[in-house]
Amino acid sequence: MSVGETRAEMETVLKSFAPLYRDDKPRFLLGVGTPEDLKIAVENGIDMLDCVLPTRNARHGSVWGADSEKIHLTNEHFANDGGVIEEGWDCYTCGQGFSKAFLRQMFKAGDPLGGTLASIHNLRHMMRLCEGYRNGSMDS
Repeated sequence: MSVGETRAEMETVLKSFAPLYRDDKPRFLLGVGTPEDLKIAVENGIDMLDCVLPTRNARHGSVWGADSEKIHLTNEHFANDGGVIEEGWDCYTCGQGFSKAFLRQMFKAGDPLGGTLASIHNLRHMMRLCEGYRNGSMDS
């Protein structure tokens, strides 16, 4: 993939190659980083993915919530939101109680801690999705 195809084009290519993959070799896809694209990749035999999107988005204040909806932490309505990104999640950011208001303030102040904590959250979100896929729950 050359990064720039539509999701439909990517899915067509991955489906056409899936029967050709060898079981004794890992299958790697570069540049696929949205939760939706991750699901398509795993469904079509990809074992490993590498993309900057989860951390790039995080450094700019965007994280994924429970249903993979994008949350923009820099939005004004988070200024007084004392809740974590996702209650009960096991990522360090949520588990340690870093609130959306705190994260928003970090982004507004230009403090790199905001991007670091948001990156931790996004990476754990992607790991949770993959764990769900591995356990047979493709809707995770």
